[in-house]
Parts: sequence; C-alpha cells; structure tokens
Amino acid sequence: MEGQLLPFSVRIPPLTTLQSLCNDEVVAHFCRQHPEYNTSEAVQVFKDLLSWMWLTLERKARGRATWMFGPLLILDAMWHSFILHTRAYCAFCEAHFGTYFHHDVESPAAPFEPAPEMLEDYLSDCFAKLGEAWVMRYFGDAFSELP
Repeated sequence: MEGQLLPFSVRIPPLTTLQSLCNDEVVAHFCRQHPEYNTSEAVQVFKDLLSWMWLTLERKARGRATWMFGPLLILDAMWHSFILHTRAYCAFCEAHFGTYFHHDVESPAAPFEPAPEMLEDYLSDCFAKLGEAWVMRYFGDAFSELP
C-alpha cells in the first residue's frame, strides 16, 4: 500500500534527537490513566511513540504508509496524553517537524488489519530503523506464537 509523500515544509529530525526527549507532565498524565505502567515504563512508551512518529514521516517520505494497530495501541494512548497537553504538543511538532503532526482516526467499525505483505514491509522497516528491542516490545508476543 502506498502512502502520500510529505509536503516540503515537513522536516524529519534525526531519530536520536527524538529518542533523547521526554515530557514529564505527559508521562505523569499517562501513568494516571494507565496505572499498570510505572514511570520508567511510561518514559519508554513516550520515547517509542516519538520513534514511531519518526518512522511514520520517514516512510511517508518514501511513499510508504505506517499504521498504529493492535500491539501498538498503547503508543496511541500515549499520543492521546501528549495531544491533551496542547501547548507542549504543538511546540514539539513545530520544533521538530516544522508542522503539526496530525492524529488520524480509524473507523471503530472496521479496525485496521494489515495484509501480510504490508505487515512484512512495515516490520522490516521497524527492525532496520527502530531496532529489534523496539519491535520486540510491541510484537514479541506475536513472534513467540509463531511455530
């Protein structure tokens, strides 16, 4: 599945820059909403969200789509916490991407399930660009169920 290319105004910062960031207020809000996560786990989810955002832009620049589905929905929950901190989220987006990073909503009546070749392409980029540890945090259970 092909995605749209990025507008020229969008910047893709170095991944390491995003991975070095944290917003303590967002993390605290997330922990209040998800008490099953301690602070250090929530910080990791925050950093993983920023990595996912980076991958989304990097893939979009190559005309590839990116999704948030199934095992990644905890990243979506963190994203909601971040977006609720509107000033911080807008400032982050402007500083690092040069524009607002919009949150698209999928139909609750038809949850997204990628075709096998789409998932293979996506996970290949996740492994190559975000690393095995990132992939295993979110897809490790699925891999452990393989024969």
